[in-house]
Amino acid sequence: MEFNPSNQLEELLVKAANDPVVRNDFYKLILESDIFLVQPPNSKPSYGSRIAGEQESISIQSMEINGNVYLPFFSSFTALQRAIREESDYVSFNARTFFEMTKGQKLLLNPNNDCGKEFTVEEIASLLDGSIFNQDSAREVQSGTEIMIGQPANYPKALVEVLKNYLTKFKSVKSAYLAHFFDPSYDEKPHTLIAIEDYGDWDAVISGLDLCIRNIEIPDPPVDFVKIDSSESYFSDYFKNNCEPFYRRGTD
Repeated sequence: MEFNPSNQLEELLVKAANDPVVRNDFYKLILESDIFLVQPPNSKPSYGSRIAGEQESISIQSMEINGNVYLPFFSSFTALQRAIREESDYVSFNARTFFEMTKGQKLLLNPNNDCGKEFTVEEIASLLDGSIFNQDSAREVQSGTEIMIGQPANYPKALVEVLKNYLTKFKSVKSAYLAHFFDPSYDEKPHTLIAIEDYGDWDAVISGLDLCIRNIEIPDPPVDFVKIDSSESYFSDYFKNNCEPFYRRGTD
């Protein structure tokens, strides 16, 4: 049966399956959304059972796929109805609460639907502590450090296309550049460096980048990001004087 989204969460779920840029928005929204669970008839607390409140106990019916055990949940009542074959009780509550209750379990969103998603134990943990939204910690290149910078032999086309799409969300971003970078005092090997010319909320720009590029094949990983602007710096001077941007915002 064709999957027709019935709410904003499902619209983002469909888009995120093919567009890495949307995944950050999907993760943020699901934490705020209500989800649905099938309740087995006359069920007793067993595998997957959790206390939902002081006076309430729920039983979450597990399912096995290819030897892996999952706790299923649904993004809407419509998605739940598509999945079940017989009349069943159900319960709805906040997804973050559900993730807290089921920590340590693999979860499966919308089984028996044409659009769903598996959540690993590590993925749920990073959603709950917020680390999934965080870019790796920043570092400074110290004055006087001998570094090597140039253009890559293997151009990361897939990475560039994803970043072009992502950066259009931020009006404060004017341009973006790419280079091959090596700092012998810190790096084990040369890797990809992206310079973003930004005049706004840099934290907002950087917060979704790691998630956006997480599953992209990159010839020279990892990827570092550096902010440049109108002030003088080694990176600003290098990129603006020696490189063509792979992204430039048009006139709004």
